[in-house]
Amino acid sequence: MIDKIKFLNGRTVINFTDPAAERLYKINSLNLIIGDNGSGKTALIKSIIKDLTSKKSGEKYIAVGKTDRLGIIYYTAAPFHRELPELRGNAVDFIDVSKSESKNQNFLTVAKDYIEVVKKLGISHKLRSVKVFDFAETAIALLNEISIDKTLKPNIPISQELLSLRLDSNILMKDHSSLTEQKIGLEDQWYEMTGLTERQNEIDVQLSILDSELEKVARASKNKLNAMVDRFIYECGAKTNASEINWIVASYILTRTQKSAVRLELTRRIYHNDFSGIDKSVVAELWNPAIKTVAAFVRFLNKNLPKSYSADRSKAVFSIDVPALLKFEKSAALIESANKFGLLHIGFDAISSGEAAILHQMTSIVHGIQDLERIGKKNFLIFIDEGDLLLHLRWQQQYLELITEKLSSVRSKLELRSLQLVIASHSPMLATDVLRRSITRLKSKGVAPSFGAPLQKIVNYSFGTSAMGRIATKTIADLRKKDKFDSIDLDIANQIDDDFIKDHVLRKVNS
Repeated sequence: MIDKIKFLNGRTVINFTDPAAERLYKINSLNLIIGDNGSGKTALIKSIIKDLTSKKSGEKYIAVGKTDRLGIIYYTAAPFHRELPELRGNAVDFIDVSKSESKNQNFLTVAKDYIEVVKKLGISHKLRSVKVFDFAETAIALLNEISIDKTLKPNIPISQELLSLRLDSNILMKDHSSLTEQKIGLEDQWYEMTGLTERQNEIDVQLSILDSELEKVARASKNKLNAMVDRFIYECGAKTNASEINWIVASYILTRTQKSAVRLELTRRIYHNDFSGIDKSVVAELWNPAIKTVAAFVRFLNKNLPKSYSADRSKAVFSIDVPALLKFEKSAALIESANKFGLLHIGFDAISSGEAAILHQMTSIVHGIQDLERIGKKNFLIFIDEGDLLLHLRWQQQYLELITEKLSSVRSKLELRSLQLVIASHSPMLATDVLRRSITRLKSKGVAPSFGAPLQKIVNYSFGTSAMGRIATKTIADLRKKDKFDSIDLDIANQIDDDFIKDHVLRKVNS
């Protein structure tokens, strides 16, 4: 367990040794970093991570205490985040889980964690796994493998109707390319004619005509592509349960490989509905395990969760009630295999960004801990930057309770030696749950009121700002300066929702 983070010159930056932490939070320590925008909260965290994970001595910060078998986790909800590089094989290992996705994790574990958080937050949305395979997109990818050589013969025998559409599409593509080149050439001429207004006006007219032609060709090209996709699906689309499964597997394989030989062989077999001898083809390595799993999972759903799977020529849809799926623990291996082949995806009906954010955050951090614990890490330092960013005040009020309860549970389940949490935030609500000796306030001096203090006091003294917005503050100040109120002034004054301030402002009018 780390006792403190300090500068090389000896000054303490974060002090983890709080005897009350275990009783309050059920983890070894909880610290909060606060400060204005630009005060350096994120930079501080990243510098500490860099110095603690460096094989060389830290450039600025050092840890005091035991750092053996230490794993560091970082999560930020802030946008425009540049993912920090993962570090493995060091004395201190590190993972940035900010952009982690459940598709790389155990589906059943993720689902159970999501449901636990949903219940804790009182979210009423029903958890569903929804995955759609759009066969039109698959058809486009397959059509791209049907190239046409100089003798106008396709490398895969196709119908005359489809060949004609493909040739027309090629002509339109060439027309579009030619028009684009002409436009670029005219634009270059326009810039060379600087100062020759008359000539530039002539070029503008030509460019306008070209833009119109490009729009027509683009529209025709799109229509031809749609016609080509429709024809392709008409000729070889999913017509039976078996062919539906073939198309699903084809969709999966196309996202997994760019090898031209595999994609071409897959296109030939889908178009001609010929799967004889596929075990010995270049597609076999990807095809065989996928087709086995998809077929088994579709049978499982049709038998146990009717209406969870549907398909036609245009698409296949897996829409599964996750709590119902979790009841089939004996089928865990099949469910995890279905997840591996892209048949499952955690989704929510009409879920808000705040709900999605807290669910993603909780599961990402937990799975990051599990990942590092599997390679022997038993002490954890977790940094969360702006984790409350998208949360309503009520959820901010629950935030620390929710996350410390979950981390405490993980610590017990994995028998971790220590689990320490550092959070950077702009939320006064979070500060009400943290002891002031565990708060690092950047670029500020003096005591920062926090634990159990009223919000207005924390806003004023810990965050160094007013509890009232600038527009309201300025408007009230202006009203107090006026000798006479017009009708709008009087209306605004009567809308002030603090009785003391409203009475003070209106006193001048009533006197």
